[in-house]
Amino acid sequence: MLFLTMSSTGVRVGECVVLKPENIDFKERCLWVWVEKKERPVRVPKYFPKFYGKKLKSYLDVFSNRMRLCGHLFPDRHNVSHVSLKQAGHIFRQTLDRVGLSEYYALSGNRKLRYFTTNSLRKTFASYQSSLEQARMVLHHANSKITKRHYYATLKERKKEMIEAAFEEF
Repeated sequence: MLFLTMSSTGVRVGECVVLKPENIDFKERCLWVWVEKKERPVRVPKYFPKFYGKKLKSYLDVFSNRMRLCGHLFPDRHNVSHVSLKQAGHIFRQTLDRVGLSEYYALSGNRKLRYFTTNSLRKTFASYQSSLEQARMVLHHANSKITKRHYYATLKERKKEMIEAAFEEF
C-alpha cells in the first residue's frame, strides 16, 4: 500500500512514511502532506483517484489496530513507529526482486539510469500528467525549471507511448 500511495499521489517516500490516518480526507479525496519548502514546512493536498480511495479504505479496515498502536498509516514491524526510509527502500528492492525487475535499468531516451528507486514511482505519477505545467502543479514545485530538470524526459516518453498506441489502432 505504501508504494501504491506514492504512485497514486506523487508523494515522496519521506512524506509518505510519516502519514497518519488523520491526514486522509476521503471527502476531498486527498492526503494532507507537510512539504519542506525553503522558508518553512507547508501543508499541501495530494489528490488521489477513486480506485485508490477504495483500496485505502480496505487497508484501513485491515490494519487499523496496528495503526492505532503507533499512530502512523504505515507502521514498522514492531508497531512502535512508522516505517523508516531505509526500511521502505529495502521493501521496494525486495518487491522489485519478487516481480523480476531488479536487473532492469530505467531508460531515459537512449541513456541508462540507475536502477528503479522509490522516486521512480513519483516519476511515474508525473508521467500521467497532460503537460509540464500540470506536472509542476501536482508535484508542488515552485517553478517549471525544477519539474523540467527532473521529469521532462519521463513526460516526453509517456507522450510518445500514447501517440504510438493511438496509431497502432489504425
